[in-house]
Amino acid sequence: MDRVDCGPNVTLPSVGRVHMKCFRCQVCNVPLNLTTFRFENHAMFLTCSNHTSSDTPEVAGAVTKFKGRFCPAALLSEYQNTSTLNSERAVNAVDYGSSYIETSSDRFMSELRTFQSIILAKSQIKECFQDVPPKTNCITSNHLNTNKLCECDEKFWIEIPAQYDLTPIEIELHEDDIYRVHFSGYDHWNYYTVEDGAGPCILSFKQEVTSGTREHFRILVRGYCHIAHGLLQPTAITANRYERDEVVRAVGKEMGFTNPFVTVSHHRAKRELLKLDEAFFKRQFKVGVVYLKEFQSNEEEIFSNQPDSPRFEDFLRLLGKRVTLKGFKGFRGGLDAISNQTGTESVYTTWRGSEFMFHVSTLLPYSYEDLQQLQRKRHIGNDIVCVVFLDGPTVRFRPSCIKSHFLHVFIVVRPVSGGGYNVALVAKNGVQLFGPQCSPDYTFQRDNTFRDFLLCKVVNGQHAAYNASKFKIMIERTRHQMLGDLVQKFRMDTESKKRDCHMENGRGTWLPFGAVRPQSPLLDAVFERYENANKLGKDLENEYISSTMTELCDVVIVAGKKKSLLFGIRAIMAVRCRVFQKLLVNAPLHEFDSRLLRPKERREYNLNPGDYPRKKGSTSVHGEKHKITLPKVTVEEFNCKVMSVVLQYIHTGSCYIVTSHLPSLIAAADRFDLPELREACLKILPSAISFDTIIDMLNAMEYFIQYKSVKSMLQKLLEFIDQNIRDVLSLPSFCNLSEHVLQLVFARDLDIDEIAKFNAAIRWGKNFCAKQEGRDLKTVLQQLVNKIQFHLIKPRELMQVVYPTGVVPDHKLIVALAFQADPRSVEGIKGAPVLEHTV
Repeated sequence: MDRVDCGPNVTLPSVGRVHMKCFRCQVCNVPLNLTTFRFENHAMFLTCSNHTSSDTPEVAGAVTKFKGRFCPAALLSEYQNTSTLNSERAVNAVDYGSSYIETSSDRFMSELRTFQSIILAKSQIKECFQDVPPKTNCITSNHLNTNKLCECDEKFWIEIPAQYDLTPIEIELHEDDIYRVHFSGYDHWNYYTVEDGAGPCILSFKQEVTSGTREHFRILVRGYCHIAHGLLQPTAITANRYERDEVVRAVGKEMGFTNPFVTVSHHRAKRELLKLDEAFFKRQFKVGVVYLKEFQSNEEEIFSNQPDSPRFEDFLRLLGKRVTLKGFKGFRGGLDAISNQTGTESVYTTWRGSEFMFHVSTLLPYSYEDLQQLQRKRHIGNDIVCVVFLDGPTVRFRPSCIKSHFLHVFIVVRPVSGGGYNVALVAKNGVQLFGPQCSPDYTFQRDNTFRDFLLCKVVNGQHAAYNASKFKIMIERTRHQMLGDLVQKFRMDTESKKRDCHMENGRGTWLPFGAVRPQSPLLDAVFERYENANKLGKDLENEYISSTMTELCDVVIVAGKKKSLLFGIRAIMAVRCRVFQKLLVNAPLHEFDSRLLRPKERREYNLNPGDYPRKKGSTSVHGEKHKITLPKVTVEEFNCKVMSVVLQYIHTGSCYIVTSHLPSLIAAADRFDLPELREACLKILPSAISFDTIIDMLNAMEYFIQYKSVKSMLQKLLEFIDQNIRDVLSLPSFCNLSEHVLQLVFARDLDIDEIAKFNAAIRWGKNFCAKQEGRDLKTVLQQLVNKIQFHLIKPRELMQVVYPTGVVPDHKLIVALAFQADPRSVEGIKGAPVLEHTV
């Protein structure tokens, strides 16, 4: 759509800013004024006093709802001034005490009906988007400014303090945190659809009881640029309140959707939705901290300040603790933790589950040759929230003096006599008001309350800045792409399960049709007698384990390299596993001793299926009369013990999982397409990983790395090693690791000194050479040596520990020593400084 030049605008009561050129009746196209306009919020329609939203256009040039060149007044205001959490919050003054107001059932129903229209309108008005200041509780012109800490430029606004006491220090509920707070961890259902106008949408739905015994439906509808969330009374949507598919169908009808909502059956749907929210709702914040002296008015002077103020140092101690950047493993906020390229220290803290890394201007590198101090501006200029410390009784901060497209919120702090601080907030137009609100006299004491206030202001300020045009358009574009990919994944999963209809009730449950639970929780008592329907599986399990069922077996499985024999029932295996079904169709016939299928005779003649065929000299028991012809399926990948567990699961729906069998059992579940067995193994994996099992598991996985689930298991094992690397390297069984697995471990970013890695490699190499005669230690460790960063090892240790072993080439040691003497003399080494920077 071409850009529309709508000209100047006017502010309407209860509506917001509207372009004067667009301020016309949508029916008769007559120009409106402040006394003749009428706005129907439920229909998002602007008319004169003689018409309503149900009327049709009367004259040529009149525009229908959201068509043509009309810029919808209410939706333009909604898009610029409203958080999608609560549209009432933009119409009325901001309530700092409760940052999120629960909408009523009628209000939420109206919000659902306009959901699709809002998305359509937002897609049309992006070209008309303007960043405007909040309507209340702020100063927007400098001649009204009574704040002594900062000046108000035309593109910024200053917050007015609270009239009485400090408002509660609470993190405001962000739209991307609704699912985690209200749905994750509770019983709920997810649905998806793709509408021509609204695009991909995902609906989350659950039942909950409020106000004692009053039942409601909590509904969350996600679009790419709008989210509707609220409580709905069951009687307001449908009479059949106990059929959730009927409730969701009624919700889609109220929203005007033509395509129905489809149930999400993906086994990782809830995790994928949380990942979608976490992409926009961060719990890690990088915050700029700027030190400002008297008579400083431009960014060159501000960024050139040195750390020489005791009051500023005391303020930094209040914010967090000093940390050494080299080797720091927490949230780094873009700072270098390897070679001190962004300074040696910084300020870091945690608060209410969030991490904060402060980009302190005086702790970032200073260059005498660079007047602009681009090293400092590069980090602070890319932050969204900045804390400005004023060191002087008369200095005032002007936000426009720091030129940045990203900085939107400034928290200005000045120390006062008595150990307290004066605080003010200044933000760019487009950032809406957020809590907690400043105290009436702008003054705080130096205590934990003030620290909580600052950190809460940082969190809420960054989330509020996301509604500004700089970030909102980019976020909506990214959300549209991610939401579309997620819906496409759900759709492909649903279609694949429709093609494979016999998987609908799961393979491992072994429940007949009558055992499927009804959707209504009130009808559970009617179907309670079917809860014991899996007794059939228990009976089969008892018979299979006791081996009394082998007389009915009619197929032989040859397992492993030892060619051990196992038996199964062909009908059960074909129904329960489609892979075995294909193998059994063309399985060759083979002669076996029929007494192997009879437990009593097998014990009498000392016949062991795992040892068949028997060795020479013991074949007298195998007469012609005991021969039987059965289909034979050969599986050489998995040994007898693993295949026994797989066959037990296929026949009975249950099995015993031993820790030592986990890698091969997960691979077997992938090989034979047994998703529930695979999920069961992955579920117990975290509790099975320990120092006693980690080495054996890693070695066993090397033979099954081609399977997808084994790769995900390998990732979990490597994460365990990352967290316990020192203990793992000291294990006696560490020397038993295979060379390939050891290279994977050393290639990771391990929290351990490089000299410790080198000593572990030497110990492993000597043990390897002891087992493999004729192998040279230097040749064995050639690949591992390339994984070690020798320039991070102390010179004394390089000469006294590394050099005498003779396994490291001399040129590597020379490069490491040269780097430690002068990092700029070496190029192409990890951690070496970049000589030229592009700004």
